[in-house]
Amino acid sequence: MPEIIQFSNNLCYQAEPLIPLRQYGANRLQPVVTRYVPDGYVKGSGDRIVNPPEAEAIAQEIERRIDDPAYDGKSFGVICLQGNAQWNLIRDLLMGRIGVLKMQQRALAGGNPYAFQGDERNIIFLSMVAAGSDGHRIGVMSKDSDKRRFNVAASRARDQMWLFHSVTIDQLSTHCFRRQLLEYCTHPNVKQETVEGIEVAQLHRQSWQADKRTTRPPMPFDSWFEVDVFFRIADRGFRVIPQFPLAGKRIDLMVEGMKGRLAVECDGDQWHGISESENDVGYSSGVYEQRIL
Repeated sequence: MPEIIQFSNNLCYQAEPLIPLRQYGANRLQPVVTRYVPDGYVKGSGDRIVNPPEAEAIAQEIERRIDDPAYDGKSFGVICLQGNAQWNLIRDLLMGRIGVLKMQQRALAGGNPYAFQGDERNIIFLSMVAAGSDGHRIGVMSKDSDKRRFNVAASRARDQMWLFHSVTIDQLSTHCFRRQLLEYCTHPNVKQETVEGIEVAQLHRQSWQADKRTTRPPMPFDSWFEVDVFFRIADRGFRVIPQFPLAGKRIDLMVEGMKGRLAVECDGDQWHGISESENDVGYSSGVYEQRIL
């Protein structure tokens, strides 16, 4: 889902964003859900750290979703963003609540993010684990290894990602990836800072300063008109990919929002006449009809 992969795009793939390949209908599950556990607390340290109330909340939610018809046939996974012991606690709770057979039927697995490297589930439950109760100091996760950890964790869900947290945004450092994830999951959004390796701010300057009658636009744009349309759309909170390859041709601008994708052709009379424009529209519609079917 666009909302699920967008955090990783914002975090790691600004220049070459991940592209959602699946089509989906209006009855899809809400892609990103957050649950605040106000009574959460931690005990232990290092890999042995656990948050019992957060573990209980996740086990309860999984038990509810197992019996929800909207989740029929969907696989489940649990990723713990700190330590390894939290999954052991959640697993023991689930064995008592739903039993081993149901866990196996849903391919229910868990662990830290690296346990899911190269693996996916339909539904992923993230446990932030951290809590600031009883004067417990919340560390800052800001290293490159932490960045990779959060990138993997936030891109393992196919249909829906839940984030369980016992901290609020103001309790987390602005340098911490926990805060970035929580801010994103609270308000999923598209953030485009580069296009084909060019900073959007730099592209703005080029567009403003260029003599568009004699200067070609930067690659991969075919015309300054495409650049103008790009800005009009991107400034409204959409990711825009110029010259997007599709079925052996290229779409001038592929627009990605949180609920779908739209192809935009910018060719005018300089390049194509009315008949060719009609062919472009028919071609794009035909491709999307085939992909949806």
